[in-house]
Amino acid sequence: MTIAEPENDAAGRNRHREERSDAAIQSQRSRPSSLDRFAYARDDGSGEATKRIDALDWPALETELDTFGCAVAPKLLTAEECRGLAALYADEALFRSRIVMASHGFGRGEYKYFADPLPDLIVGLRQRLYQRLAPVADRWNAAMGVSVRYPAEHEAFRALP
Repeated sequence: MTIAEPENDAAGRNRHREERSDAAIQSQRSRPSSLDRFAYARDDGSGEATKRIDALDWPALETELDTFGCAVAPKLLTAEECRGLAALYADEALFRSRIVMASHGFGRGEYKYFADPLPDLIVGLRQRLYQRLAPVADRWNAAMGVSVRYPAEHEAFRALP
């Protein structure tokens, strides 16, 4: 009969880390890659999300913005698009940072910032919403006597120093 020596704490922790690492590798192999997972949040090419932005009641939204400083754009995304974006949340490789709200005194929960490249759906929404909102920002700046004006296109804005 052989009696095994008890593992010291460090050896046990290292063995546990290796087991978790092996499990994580196997899990990664069974999941679609990050790029494949983008398919869930990809604009289908028809521009439906952009069409929904254009179909919004922009005069009413601008009135809400002017009155309250915020506005609700209803049904901007379909349930399927929301589920697709939510499915990306677990893949840490797709995000550049994670904010834990409680650590900043903002309540409970967390949020993440996508890393580049963004999902196509987000790129399309951001470009079209920017085109609609830049003139509002320009009007506000003019009313406040601020000389800053925003380019008409989002890419030009991103290129600013």
